[in-house]
Amino acid sequence: MPIIQYRRPDAEAVQRLIQSGIHPVIARILAGRGVAEPESVALLLRALEQPGSMRDLEKAAHLVAECVLKQKTLFVIGDYDVAI
Repeated sequence: MPIIQYRRPDAEAVQRLIQSGIHPVIARILAGRGVAEPESVALLLRALEQPGSMRDLEKAAHLVAECVLKQKTLFVIGDYDVAI
């Protein structure tokens, strides 16, 4: 059985992130991962892969659209640190 580890984010960091306009849920996740300042979020976002460079992005978009139109169940798994 997997062990669930709860992270207790710094409450002040969460509040700083929220006050900068970050959604409260995202602020809590970021603070739980050690992000304490809004400026750090901008740096993290600049490091993200550009959508146009992602392999098979158009295929994925068509698959999602098809599932939505046909009201099918869609299960998306993502991992922020996977690199190909």
